[in-house]
Amino acid sequence: MFEQPLELEPSSKKGIWIAAAIIVFLAGATIYLVKSNGGASKLVSAETPPAVAASQKADPVHDLQVLSARMHQDDTGTFAQWVVQIHNLSPVYTYSDISYQTTYAGADNRVLAQNNGVIPIRIGPNEEQTAQISDIQYPAGTSWYRFEVVSAKEKAQ
Repeated sequence: MFEQPLELEPSSKKGIWIAAAIIVFLAGATIYLVKSNGGASKLVSAETPPAVAASQKADPVHDLQVLSARMHQDDTGTFAQWVVQIHNLSPVYTYSDISYQTTYAGADNRVLAQNNGVIPIRIGPNEEQTAQISDIQYPAGTSWYRFEVVSAKEKAQ
């Protein structure tokens, strides 16, 4: 009528040992990869001393990344207005007086107009800024347009 209760077998510790071995292996592999790639020694921190800053060359065209550049016409439809968001990728240099070039082209890819100007802002290391720019008279027949950073004044931190 009543069945004999099943006796529990002692649990095997095999699973625990396998898990521990996997964890040790992954930790060792991670340490090996970090050391073989140079790890953090190749990275430049925001706290880079001035001596290191002097050895790194400023490159505003590379360091100043245009995250977005939106163009619209002013209320009269006469002048091009830009809203530009720029991120400074440099961990060392602050950039100011950012020179830019705008290009307006027609459907046949012929350049209708180009303009150069300066954005009077200052962007520190790893910072982001948004600027509004009034550009030239909007060329009739514009099919596409482009905004690009040309140069900037740099200063090491």
